[in-house]
Amino acid sequence: MQPTLSSASRRPSAILSIVCCLLVGLPTLCLGQRDPSTNDSSPTGDEGSKQVGRANFMGRHRTNAADVKLLNPVSQAWEEFERYFNSPFLDDLEHLGLFFGDWQSLGPSKFKLGHELTSKLGGLGRVNCIALDPSHPQRIYVGAAAGGLWESDDDGLTWVKRTRDPRVISVSDLAINSDNTDQIFLLTGDGNGSVYTLIPHSPSLGVLVSEDRGKSWDYTGLNWSDSTTEFGFKLVIAPYDNSMLFVAANSGLYKSSDQANTWKKVMEGQFRDIEFQPGSTSVMFASTTTQVFRSTNSGQTWKSASIHPNWGTVTPGNAARVELAVTDAGPDTVYALFGGKYGYVGMYRSDDAAQTFELRSNSPNILGYSYYANDTASAAKYTASMAVSPFDPDVVHIGGVNTWKSTDGGTSWHITSYWDNTPRHYPFMHADIHALQVRETGESTYELYSAHDGGISKSEGAGETWVDLSSGLSISQTFRICGTPENRHLLYFGAEDNGSSRLHNSIAHTVSDGDGGECLIDYTNSDIVYTTMQQGQLLKSTDGGRTTQSIRPPGSHSGQWVTPYVMHPTDPKTLYICYTDLWKTEDAGATWTNVTQGDLGTSQCVQIAIAPSNPDYLYVAKPAAVYRSNNDGENWSFRTNTLPDTTQLTDLAVSSNDPDHAWVTLSGYAENEKVFETKDAGYSWENVSGSLPNVPVNTILFESPKTEGVYIGTDIGIFYRSEQICQQLGICDWVPFSRGLPPLIVLDLEIFYDDGGWIRAATFGRGVWESNLFTPPPSLPKNPPLPLSQ
Repeated sequence: MQPTLSSASRRPSAILSIVCCLLVGLPTLCLGQRDPSTNDSSPTGDEGSKQVGRANFMGRHRTNAADVKLLNPVSQAWEEFERYFNSPFLDDLEHLGLFFGDWQSLGPSKFKLGHELTSKLGGLGRVNCIALDPSHPQRIYVGAAAGGLWESDDDGLTWVKRTRDPRVISVSDLAINSDNTDQIFLLTGDGNGSVYTLIPHSPSLGVLVSEDRGKSWDYTGLNWSDSTTEFGFKLVIAPYDNSMLFVAANSGLYKSSDQANTWKKVMEGQFRDIEFQPGSTSVMFASTTTQVFRSTNSGQTWKSASIHPNWGTVTPGNAARVELAVTDAGPDTVYALFGGKYGYVGMYRSDDAAQTFELRSNSPNILGYSYYANDTASAAKYTASMAVSPFDPDVVHIGGVNTWKSTDGGTSWHITSYWDNTPRHYPFMHADIHALQVRETGESTYELYSAHDGGISKSEGAGETWVDLSSGLSISQTFRICGTPENRHLLYFGAEDNGSSRLHNSIAHTVSDGDGGECLIDYTNSDIVYTTMQQGQLLKSTDGGRTTQSIRPPGSHSGQWVTPYVMHPTDPKTLYICYTDLWKTEDAGATWTNVTQGDLGTSQCVQIAIAPSNPDYLYVAKPAAVYRSNNDGENWSFRTNTLPDTTQLTDLAVSSNDPDHAWVTLSGYAENEKVFETKDAGYSWENVSGSLPNVPVNTILFESPKTEGVYIGTDIGIFYRSEQICQQLGICDWVPFSRGLPPLIVLDLEIFYDDGGWIRAATFGRGVWESNLFTPPPSLPKNPPLPLSQ
């Protein structure tokens, strides 16, 4: 039985723009040279190294070198979506019934703690913020990192996606007008995902406003659509004055006094949090990465608050963020949580409205991973949150990797949830708590909601017990997918924050942890599964994902964040994985051989492809180069001479009937440089970008010799091109293949030919989708529409 072919018979990454080169210090690339030996490894660090790596993996694919400037990828996607899908060409296609695709979501929309027979942690996707409707006690809004805005009207039992607007795909915070709860303000972008990179892939467009509970959106006066470096963290509306709004952002503190129509910056600095004193519209508190500020005139002017002098001994080198919390139970009480590079720096409390502060505790490390709080780990820059009981100012809840609670005003702490499902001494909740929200339920009772990397949870026991409310949220940031011809319903995928999972009936069972990447299923035995964690940590399971073992090649290898590996088309025990060198195993991972021994330079591999018609033909794509061997890796030649040098390669695919026929895709925003085709094994390349929108192309997949069709996944959906529609319909260009699919980033594609043929897509923010393959219309139009390129 032959395996299915996925993108490239499986998968490239990075030339940055000149500006990005200057930012991250890659002098060779800054000179505009395509250097195959340039090292492209992801940055790492003591704190948040995982977040650094994945942020730069996504961010550097969304840069522009064509006009020596950076474009806002979210703004560019929105503009190209509006331009392309409102064009006369598209109107004609839809009128003639030629708007292709019939996409349905496969989820995941539920998860269980690991495979049916394991206890690994699981989750659906990252939620950055929660908003509780003040006039509807069962209504909750959540904003996802890449999955958009969702609403529940039954306290989290069911969820509805509110909009398909590409501008709302990443949400940092929400604020509801208490006098008119149909009016919602939304702080765009993924602030939490941007703190570790100079080139965020989801920077903020500013603040949007909706008058219909999130169905449609308009820009406000805070518009950052031309910027690539702005991202925000907190959006608040003043109590008793819904015309006054504030935004805490990496570039400063912003204020509007006219319902977000106009804004002004009232403070410079890297602001993370902002709160009003309960019952006041004039007294306010704000925090940066290092200190707390106080205002007594509605944010017009600010003064630094007096913090315990011990804090001065650990800044700025150890500074990560300062989180604030207030409570109606004590209007003058202000808590300031200081998180550092190595964990918990201290909890400070003020009982005079932030005029003076007292250190309540600085140990143990409640921001680390250990349930004993005895480590020195920290992800405080990425995840820290706090909430105070509305009835007792001494009861404080902290969210970091785990949740902790104090009943004596921050002096001592006990753990209330733990990020791993073993040991079972504590309630499980997914790691990395980004927001805690309190809702009063009685005279002395309250519920506590938690937004985290796996979704949303709720505690009805004052934080001591937790229930997951995520079912129905299809928000997985999916990198790769894999299926098997043995079983149409068996599917695995790798995702950000939530490892690699087995997907069945929209339910995800986690197989391996970390950030999941590429995966493969043995096409002769579906119990044999290969998955990866970040940067090429290769795992194998022989029992359908119940247990895994490392089969990584010997030595210290670090690959792309999503490291490519492929399976031989006729021998499932033969696999290739590419870090900087290409490695080969012929015994399913028991032993490995370095095939290239430095012949391909030192940059990391982006994709490998085996020609299905002749497996001796191998292709390797690197960020700025394509290499080919026609003798199973014995010899290699450089095949990139006529490709443009303005953007980075993102994927590679080979025809299933001609080993010399291949395609590459490119990212970035160089106009009309998206897809290139070779029919002579890379000696020459032809630009076949046609009229594609000017957004990154992330993945490409050859369909079959019968149609000579090719599918691509872009930042705003999927497109298709084939000789068949060129000859039959006169449309020799790309046509949209996205009907039913949200307009968002597609990172992987996979085809199966059983049951009439169908295709799957991995989306970064909305999980896995499936459609029938392209089908020609039953009758041909008399006057086919002209392609956009004409």
